[in-house]
Amino acid sequence: MADNMTDDVGVISDRIYDILRDGPTMASLGLTSVWYGDQTLVPDTPSLCVEPGLVRSPLAGVPAQVENSIDVIMLLYHSKVGPTVIGSDGGQQAERRAAIQFAYGIRTFLHQNHLQLLNTIGDRITIHSWVTELDPGYAYRNNTMYHAVKMTWQSITKTRLR
Repeated sequence: MADNMTDDVGVISDRIYDILRDGPTMASLGLTSVWYGDQTLVPDTPSLCVEPGLVRSPLAGVPAQVENSIDVIMLLYHSKVGPTVIGSDGGQQAERRAAIQFAYGIRTFLHQNHLQLLNTIGDRITIHSWVTELDPGYAYRNNTMYHAVKMTWQSITKTRLR
């Protein structure tokens, strides 16, 4: 295994997308769709969008070397928020809990299998990676409200300024 560290958010987000879009992985996680970039239409749930995020590159103590912190945002659209009747929550409490647990399943899979992110030929492209934030909430897409969870995947690498 060689080191092929990157400072490119596109490389990291593409790799996360490829990992999660793998058919057996999607099936084991229960995902119906994985997309690159957020979507205005969500045709089915549960689905996940992989979105490139922020890159921070402070100097790392050696001339021209930086420690990169690269964020990839994963947006889980778990289920539609249904209408409620007076005296009932319409199943929203159960769906809310299910959305959070579903996100933890994705987080656990990534932590168990990809803390050191490797490229397709087995080279290490990060020193360490993990889900740093899990933010449950709601998302509104094309006149539909969804139970949603925003997850931030952070990768740490060291590279030289070019």
